[in-house]
Amino acid sequence: MKRIIIFISLLITLYHAEGIAKKYKGGEYLTKNAFLYGRFETRCKPPHGSGFLATFFTFNFEMQSSEQWNEIAFDFLSRYEHDVQLLTIGPGQVLHNSHKWVDFVLSDDFHNYGFEWTPEYIAWFIDGVEVYRRTQPDIAGFMYPQKIGMDIWQPSYVNWSGQFDERVLPVFAHYDWASYSAYTPGVGNTGTNNNFTLQWKDEFDSLDNNRWEKYTGTFDGNNCDFVPENVVLQNGKMILCLTKENPLGFIDESPPVVLWTRAIGNTIQVGFSEDVDKTSAETKSNYTISGITITDAVLLQDHRTVALKVNDLNPEVSYNLIVLRVKDNSSNHNMIAGQLINIKSARQLTFPVYINVGGTAYGDYLGDQVWSPNLEYGHLDGSSTHWPSSIDIQGADDDTVYLSDLEDIVEYRIRVPNGIYRLSLLFAENKNKDIGSRIFDILVEGNVIAKDLDLIAQVGAHSAYQLISDNIVIEDEIIDIHFNYIWNLSLLNGIVVKQISTDLDEGFLEIPDSKYQVLQNYPNPFNPLTTISYQLPKDSQVTLRVYDILGNQVAELVNGFQSAGNYNVNFPSDHLKLASGTYYYHLLVDEFGSVKKMMLIK
Repeated sequence: MKRIIIFISLLITLYHAEGIAKKYKGGEYLTKNAFLYGRFETRCKPPHGSGFLATFFTFNFEMQSSEQWNEIAFDFLSRYEHDVQLLTIGPGQVLHNSHKWVDFVLSDDFHNYGFEWTPEYIAWFIDGVEVYRRTQPDIAGFMYPQKIGMDIWQPSYVNWSGQFDERVLPVFAHYDWASYSAYTPGVGNTGTNNNFTLQWKDEFDSLDNNRWEKYTGTFDGNNCDFVPENVVLQNGKMILCLTKENPLGFIDESPPVVLWTRAIGNTIQVGFSEDVDKTSAETKSNYTISGITITDAVLLQDHRTVALKVNDLNPEVSYNLIVLRVKDNSSNHNMIAGQLINIKSARQLTFPVYINVGGTAYGDYLGDQVWSPNLEYGHLDGSSTHWPSSIDIQGADDDTVYLSDLEDIVEYRIRVPNGIYRLSLLFAENKNKDIGSRIFDILVEGNVIAKDLDLIAQVGAHSAYQLISDNIVIEDEIIDIHFNYIWNLSLLNGIVVKQISTDLDEGFLEIPDSKYQVLQNYPNPFNPLTTISYQLPKDSQVTLRVYDILGNQVAELVNGFQSAGNYNVNFPSDHLKLASGTYYYHLLVDEFGSVKKMMLIK
């Protein structure tokens, strides 16, 4: 989502008048030439935080009207550790985006990101693997030359980018290289079907003034100006900097700051503004709480949260924490001289947990809320809608939870003790009426539980749909629910969490005969044969399909009516000529659906 503005104000906002400079300063690196079609690639490491983003994009800077709007992008929103936004904005400023969950933390290391733009399709790639493709009719409107750019900026759209706290500044996005390959169907040397020919690859060893410029300007919705000082080429990297007005550039003189605390039981979590030095962060004497003994300090995997173990913490008493001598991981090793912060006490959720997503509290249901690290649950994003009570939700005993929803949701988090859980997600499509009008995937703890979910195709409009995922193992005290848009926006109406066990060695839920059950395939990994087992509590219409990692169907194992009972279905892969890798099997039975992952190894 870049330069989302009304076209009539484009010249005013892109080149704002001198004397009304913005509070923050970003950086943008832009090609001098524009390119029509091709394969565009970079290798980068975006920053982590909240309220800002780094990008890799192409954009038509020469448009004469919004009907010539062309923009393609990777947006690395800092609030997400495992998500990349894939975006197009076409003629008429029509926005289509998708979200893609990745199995690595974006800010931990460099990865390759690229997209192919042709007259027939636009496809996005991560580490060389295609993750999303658009072929809809509007692709033909992407017909104007676009410049290649990378930038870092701080949006004014809190719901999209997250809450921003300027104490996290400065932050930096690192780019290792960028390349362009022309679209040359049938005679190329790279890309899909070798339909592209490499034209250049810039390793960012030095500024190529013939190819690049350090862009200056801004646009509506951007709380920073792009300044040349915040584009730095150093040690074979191009570094984009988001800073205050001073100092500019790749300089960090700011010590870490405690942004939040959360106390529950005899553990206090302390959240810092940036990655901190492990030795100083785990030194117990760097933390003081009057009247409380700190027995241990452990830096968690995110490198910026410390868990303090204490004795005899009284949740009814207000405590203050003093933090000092904790250093950041910058080359300057900036150190907190001393900070006093009030400790926020948390109250653990009681099970089962019912959440009216997008709505207010009623009955056993908790009202929805925006996630914050010191809260027990909430959504990171999304827009709520409340539907008239006159709508009759088919198949629901309680219509209320289905008459409010959260649309455009990417991530939902719920704090729970480590253990094993049963998760039920509740849906009702009250906006659309046509099959294919909304399609999305759902992942829980990185595992796909629904693939290409189309609520209209499953149950129709104004009808309850429940997706159940059993035996969810939680080892980091947070249930992470993630939504990948395939077409249009994701949707969620309600959540129910039931605790099965807090002992991970105790075993998994035994599902009674009255419940659907889908087992993990065995053997897994497999080659060439594996067996998928499931249980039907009643006579049902059943489909069982296998998909590759791109969502392409590779086999249909069952499609028909089956009687109640237990089933074992073999999946022989040898005749399909499948490559080694991850595949998904999707069982759909009436109102129940389940997706599980399996691995083929040759």
